[in-house]
Amino acid sequence: MAIRIFKGKLRNKIFLFMALIGIVPLVAAVALTYYVVTSSHRDDVAKLEAAVLTQTQGEIQSFIDNNILTQTSVEIPYVGNIFATSSIPAQQYVLGQTLGALPFLQSEAYVNLAGQETAAADKNNIFGIASSSLQNVSASPAFQAAKAGNDYLGPIGYVPDAATGQSVPVVTFASPVKDQNGQTIGVISGTASLDELQIIVASSTIGNTGYLYLVDQNGALIAGGGSAAAGGSLSGDIGSSTVAQMPMVQKVIGGTGSLTAQAQLRYKNIFGKEVVAAGEPLNEGGQYWGLVAEWPTSEADAVINALLLRDAIMLLVVLVLVLLLGAVLALIIVRPIEELKEGTARVAQGKFNEGVNITTGDELQELGDSFNDMVMGLKQLEQLKDEFVFIAAHELRTPVAAMKGYLELILDGTTGVITPESRAFMEKVLASNQRLIQLVNDLLEVARSQAGRLTIKVAPVDIAPAIASTLDELKSLADEKGVTMTYDATLPDAATGVPGAGATPLPQVLADADRVKEVVVNLVGNAIKYMGGAGTITISHELAPAVAPATGSVLVTHIVDTGIGMSAEAQEKLFQKFYRVQTDKTKDIVGTGLGLFIVKEIIEKMGGTIAVASEEGKGSTFSFGLPVAGAAAAN
Repeated sequence: MAIRIFKGKLRNKIFLFMALIGIVPLVAAVALTYYVVTSSHRDDVAKLEAAVLTQTQGEIQSFIDNNILTQTSVEIPYVGNIFATSSIPAQQYVLGQTLGALPFLQSEAYVNLAGQETAAADKNNIFGIASSSLQNVSASPAFQAAKAGNDYLGPIGYVPDAATGQSVPVVTFASPVKDQNGQTIGVISGTASLDELQIIVASSTIGNTGYLYLVDQNGALIAGGGSAAAGGSLSGDIGSSTVAQMPMVQKVIGGTGSLTAQAQLRYKNIFGKEVVAAGEPLNEGGQYWGLVAEWPTSEADAVINALLLRDAIMLLVVLVLVLLLGAVLALIIVRPIEELKEGTARVAQGKFNEGVNITTGDELQELGDSFNDMVMGLKQLEQLKDEFVFIAAHELRTPVAAMKGYLELILDGTTGVITPESRAFMEKVLASNQRLIQLVNDLLEVARSQAGRLTIKVAPVDIAPAIASTLDELKSLADEKGVTMTYDATLPDAATGVPGAGATPLPQVLADADRVKEVVVNLVGNAIKYMGGAGTITISHELAPAVAPATGSVLVTHIVDTGIGMSAEAQEKLFQKFYRVQTDKTKDIVGTGLGLFIVKEIIEKMGGTIAVASEEGKGSTFSFGLPVAGAAAAN
């Protein structure tokens, strides 16, 4: 009968149904909440970044206007010409005082209206640079703008810091020098450090991780913030083009601001973190600097992330509850069904000693109780059957044996001469009687085994003589069928594995010698019957380790034939009661279907095992193993 196998389908349906009930409404609520909150959240982020950018832009502009340009403009309340040669000491004094008072100044020089530097000083030469180093700057844009009465702020440059070696942004400036009448009488020019901008920019933050940075017209970094929480800091990259390719940098140095939610950009910063960015251009002397704010989305979207996390936790909790509830339902519903399935499998194997234990307190328990009642009924029927078979076989044994005796006396001529025709009939009757005797004996053996009354006397024995004598008994039958039998009563060589090469004698095994003969008669007799013509039967031995939990070694006996073989399906059922291989090649072979069942019972009651390997058309190998006795088992 074909068996259809269904694995876990009921459990899967329970899980799916609970998931749909618990998760679908929650997912819809999460999606709606996410849509509403996201829209307002993006506007809030844009407003916060715009406020920080505007404030920082004002501080930067204040520093440039109120420090570099305003404080370097000079008015001289002096009647004479400060640019006269005799006034050079006064110029140097003023330069020294200015450099000392304004730390951001790096160098400064007085230039007369002809464009010639008359005095100059820097941080290393605060009291003045040698006159031989003074230059004519009449052609420079800075001088031309200041001579015309305008303040001048040049492009950003970068110089290494003497102490740290890091780049410092500097800018060239120039302002007119005027007398008490407001007339330009010369120019004061120099370079100023923009290091102060680093403090302004780095101190401007958004939340805990948002930061700003300032770039020049080429995208080079003037000042930058950042922290480990933001992925890294830009303070060490001054003067580099690290951020020049960032999408927001490209917008602001092109003169386009991005302060609204629609104009904001989202991308990965140079540290690989996803950020939301805004920016504002700064027009300094016709050059667009760029002020950019980048806020990692891990914090900028913290509200949304928290909402999603909460909903994810809710989903997870619901899912866990669904799984737990599904497991409970599966335990209540599926487990009793599985137990019933296991019970039916035991009944199919003829095992009626164990019922099922279902205590659900419902219809399933009633079904289990009914199943147990059925098993008890089957057990009683099995016992009645076994008892009947035992009694019937026992009662039949004496009359069929008597029939055999009388038939043999008739055939021997004791009752007088019989005709050839009568002899032929009598011989057929005797053969049928012999088969009946074999069937009765097999039925008795099965009944004794089922009732636990199968007598087996296990002791250390040499099985080689028992096997050899059995083969002698079967030789006439083998010769009649054209079958050659070969027996090697030694072990294979331990080094080469070649059978018989080492001539190692067989160890004793724990077995019943008479029962071993019975096993060999059955197995070799079957090999002869199912040979399908002339062929060979080979019997050999090998030592193998015992299968856990047993210890020691087993002596395995292999009976190999070149007969018709059998299918894999037949091999699975071969040792069952009354099973016979039914094919076109075996339909005329007489048998009871009990022999191999008895063989298996005998081998197992001696503590051994039996197995078969076969392929249709290529013969079969029956192998039975028995535990080795004494010192051989220890080895």
